[in-house]
Amino acid sequence: MARLSDRFGRKPLLAGSSLAMAILGYPCFQLISHGSVAAASLGAVLLAVAFAGHAGVIQVALTALFPTRVRYSAYSIGFSITTALFGGAAPLLMTYLIDRTGDTSVPSYAVVLTALITFVTTLALKETSGRPLRDS
Repeated sequence: MARLSDRFGRKPLLAGSSLAMAILGYPCFQLISHGSVAAASLGAVLLAVAFAGHAGVIQVALTALFPTRVRYSAYSIGFSITTALFGGAAPLLMTYLIDRTGDTSVPSYAVVLTALITFVTTLALKETSGRPLRDS
């Protein structure tokens, strides 16, 4: 996916990946929770392929948002805080919401919602693939 982003740009891969996650999120979680190993494997593989476009380029896309003198500090602080808050709390929040609502599909709704947020955010990004990064 990183190689494809070098050829076609980061925005198209991020946008395509987020749309794929939004479309596949709910059906894939249904496959995963179906009770069949084959269905669960298919759901997991489809989600992994859809997410690969995001995972392959997001670090470079986010790093390129900052000027050279603060690039890694700014990126790592933002990444670490959001990962701790959202990534660390996600399993607890999903478990709580499933318990409160009785709906085991809550994680799929979160995937769809975050994928749609990613898609909208990606539209606002400037394409940086193939261009020199800012120095100041």
